[in-house]
Amino acid sequence: MRPSASPRPGGGDDEVRPPRGADTIAAGQNFTFTTDAGPLDVLGWRAGAPDFEAVASNAVRFDIGEGLEVPVCDLDDLIRMKQAAGRPKDRVEVEILGAVRDELRRSPKEAPPP
Repeated sequence: MRPSASPRPGGGDDEVRPPRGADTIAAGQNFTFTTDAGPLDVLGWRAGAPDFEAVASNAVRFDIGEGLEVPVCDLDDLIRMKQAAGRPKDRVEVEILGAVRDELRRSPKEAPPP
């Protein structure tokens, strides 16, 4: 079963619900989709990020089920975007994401299965 999703403009915390459909997506830049698995941010405009090609080349692919893989920006790019956004919630998340990044770098890499 694929997760269901509905868009909210700009990734904000407001309760505004736009009409759903292709016209809404075409008219927007950034969306937070409310999904069964949690919020999903889709960014057409990325403050503080390098150009699209650089973000894409750094991205990590995640299998979200049924063989569907999605590219997700790496932590360093995400941290840069949150620093550039500068909102209070982004400043808090920069601290958390920085700690996660540091822990991942300290943890030994898992060996691939034999």
